[in-house]
Amino acid sequence: MLLHKDASYKTYYTFFSHLASEFKINSLELRIPEDLVFGSDDEKAMTNDIRDAFPSATRLLCSKHLKDNLKHYLQNKIGVEVKERNEIMDNIFGKDGVVNANNTVDFEDNSNTFKDQIDQSQACQVFHRKFETSFKTFVNEPQRKNKDKSEKLWTNNNAESINHVFTVAIKWKPQSTPELIKKKLYDCVLVQFVHLRGCLHGHGDYDLISSEVHYRITDQISRCKSEDENQQFLRTFY
Repeated sequence: MLLHKDASYKTYYTFFSHLASEFKINSLELRIPEDLVFGSDDEKAMTNDIRDAFPSATRLLCSKHLKDNLKHYLQNKIGVEVKERNEIMDNIFGKDGVVNANNTVDFEDNSNTFKDQIDQSQACQVFHRKFETSFKTFVNEPQRKNKDKSEKLWTNNNAESINHVFTVAIKWKPQSTPELIKKKLYDCVLVQFVHLRGCLHGHGDYDLISSEVHYRITDQISRCKSEDENQQFLRTFY
């Protein structure tokens, strides 16, 4: 967790470069996979820092943020009517839309077909200039390569949810750092570890992805271990 007072490149890079150095040092011990995946919204400072600190990592962009950004451009920058706007959004994000193409050829075909349909509109220019590359590189390609492929496009809802929990917990008002950490962040992180333990034991709201299932441990096996052994196992994830 990073507590920061600004969203500058320098701030984020300090954090991500530290992570990168730790991963290189401890990769064998922690069994960090080579194909690291980072997901974020389209905040430029953060995405650029992830790119620079982890150049070989796969980067995902939140499809919800991309949808919201595109909708904002269509509605407020161009003034596209509701019916046409909904058609454009469906042609891009729908089940058979551009970002859900099954391969690179289909992506290009779908993209070109879509641009031909709106060739005379400003929406075509916006799509080509601001969104097409992001949709291809950070949404469609990672989705196709994902071994644990979901039918739903990736969003950073979990991060947004915990952010909302924090802001509600402090009643949308600034607090001193010691109080914030001691009384609010600690409790939120504690709940996350409760979810983690449930995930490791095969119950609860979350599940392990296929590359991490070797960490799963049944309740029966856990009960046969001492408290120290169970705590040592959990410290693998601290």
